Amino acid sequence: CTAFEAAMDDDLSTREAVDVMVRLANEITGAEGASMREAQEALCDMAMVFGLRLGESGPASAVRSGWDEHLLRFPYEGGNAAT
Repeated sequence: CTAFEAAMDDDLSTREAVDVMVRLANEITGAEGASMREAQEALCDMAMVFGLRLGESGPASAVRSGWDEHLLRFPYEGGNAAT
């Protein structure tokens, strides 16, 4: 999406980039019955720039394993925090 890229190229204009994403999401939502696969993929790609994973449940496996490793350092009463 050119508007999104332009906003990010403009000194990381996050507000403008998010506005582009919101407009695209509104178009997708309002597209009754029309195929919006490309638009949905574009929105997911834009969201990934901000670390957002649209349409997926739960954290990425790398995030989960990283947190599990981190929690091992902080035992709590009753056992290990990661279990």
